[in-house]
Amino acid sequence: MSVQLQANDIFNTSSSDILMHSGNRLTILAPESRRSFGMTIRYKFNATRSKYKGTGAGDSQKNRM
Repeated sequence: MSVQLQANDIFNTSSSDILMHSGNRLTILAPESRRSFGMTIRYKFNATRSKYKGTGAGDSQKNRM
């Protein structure tokens, strides 16, 4: 089982306005907040390794040669 936590800009410090000049017109765009939180939980079912070791396969063919 693994747990992953994520947090981006939790104090909301990334706030920069965008100014656009077009002739005699001034447009100010205020971007949305980039504050975000996330959590990911992963669990693997049947995570045990296979007990097959690979021995004995093809021994009769090797002895025949």
